[in-house]
Amino acid sequence: MNKKTVLKAAGLFVAGLAGGIGLMMSSDAYKAVNDALGNSTSNTIWQQNLAAQNALNAAQQQQAQVGKLVQNAETLKKQTDQAAQQKADEAAKKNEEAASAQQQQEMQQQIQQLIQQILQMLQQMQQSQNETIKALTKV
Repeated sequence: MNKKTVLKAAGLFVAGLAGGIGLMMSSDAYKAVNDALGNSTSNTIWQQNLAAQNALNAAQQQQAQVGKLVQNAETLKKQTDQAAQQKADEAAKKNEEAASAQQQQEMQQQIQQLIQQILQMLQQMQQSQNETIKALTKV
């Protein structure tokens, strides 16, 4: 090959490259070429990435919702535990009050029994004194 042919080929290549870049830089020309080729110049990888990004965003939103549900469930569990503890405390207090009332009744019964015993002893002492006084007055 001679030098002239190589330079012509290189010049045509550079001119074609510059013309193609210039043409594609024009949005009207890009749109015309894109329409002529049936939108085949669109970036399918970008579209797949967009779909993946949308799926990721949806998953993150669901994860945030699940996180909120978990927090709500934990809060509800704490409230339920507090209510159960409060009821248990109230029941224990009622049991203590009932036990205390029962103890008071038992103590009152014991005191009444003691009083009756003391009365019986006093009656016996009085009867004994009366008998002693009768015996002394007879003498």
